[in-house]
Amino acid sequence: MLVNETESLRQSRAYSYGKRRTSMMSSLVKSAASCWLFLFLLVVFNSCRPSDPVQYQIACLKDTDEDVQISAARALGNLGDARAVEPLIDCLKNPEKYSLALRAASALGKLGKPAVEPLIACLTDQNSLVRELATKTLGQLGDARAVDPLITRLNDENESVRGWAAIALVRLGKPAVEPLIARLKDQDGRVQDSAAEELGKLGDARAVEPLIARLKGQDSDVQSKIYAAEALGKLRDARAVEPLIDCLKNPYQVVRESAIEALSELGDERAVEPLIDCLNDKVEFVRNSATGALRKLGETTTRVLLADMQSENQVKIENAVRALVLIGREEIVPEMIRILNTKGGSGMAEIYLNCGHEGLTKAARAWASERGYSINAYTGASSIRWGGR
Repeated sequence: MLVNETESLRQSRAYSYGKRRTSMMSSLVKSAASCWLFLFLLVVFNSCRPSDPVQYQIACLKDTDEDVQISAARALGNLGDARAVEPLIDCLKNPEKYSLALRAASALGKLGKPAVEPLIACLTDQNSLVRELATKTLGQLGDARAVDPLITRLNDENESVRGWAAIALVRLGKPAVEPLIARLKDQDGRVQDSAAEELGKLGDARAVEPLIARLKGQDSDVQSKIYAAEALGKLRDARAVEPLIDCLKNPYQVVRESAIEALSELGDERAVEPLIDCLNDKVEFVRNSATGALRKLGETTTRVLLADMQSENQVKIENAVRALVLIGREEIVPEMIRILNTKGGSGMAEIYLNCGHEGLTKAARAWASERGYSINAYTGASSIRWGGR
């Protein structure tokens, strides 16, 4: 019985071993077949690859499927080969396929210097979309050769092209400064104004004197003075303070307002007294602008006004009081009350009484009661309200 069981076990093991051996041989055969298939496919794939991928992608730009064209344009941008420039320019000039034109512009932006001159040529294309894409791409490339051609686009009939030309010039930075300064004397007023605007954004001190000359020029029209004033405000150069103060007496309201805004940006103490005088301007918008500017000047304004309140000049005192009330800085109220009690008059007390500030109103009544004065409370709304309310 034991012999039979041992024999049966031996046969079972032999069978299992043979089965495993057969399975292993089968796997080896399959692996070898897979390996040969892989090698075969690799040979076929390599034989199908284009020998010149750039030329292949250029050819794909002419495919009837726009998705294939867009993929080709993207690939050409990544390949970075100058041979792709002209074919991509052709795609850019086909605005009927907007997505392709957009992708072509993006690809040209990656190709660098070889794309600059062809893109400059596109700035005069009859189609505004072509000009817009070329302008935008030249701004990304940042090549100084594009400065003068981009400046000409500041006068483009299309608003979007003008806007992208301005952005491109700012991106180009310092190389654009001198050409833009030269354009301040351009025969086209719109180019002059755009040049002034971009010079303000560039922040280069070389533009200060030419812009001051434009601000002061007898032949400069109202629009020119406005753009010059705004640009000088952005440049924040102390040389512009006095010329801008002179503009506060300009007969045109918009020029006065532009000068006030520029002076508020400059933050120079010399502007405080002239801005106080503007609180008496006949135009409400100018008065409001002056109030805002004085408030923006902060501590500088406060220091000058508190000194004026203690002067011997009654007009200066009244103007200072009005300005401080309109600015409405809570922390200086105690000092204003002290000045009323030590050097104040009925005019100051009357402004305090009607300005809408509880503390100043009480102080005015106390001042009048102590001195036996009668001061008038306005029945209507006062024009001098605390904080310009």
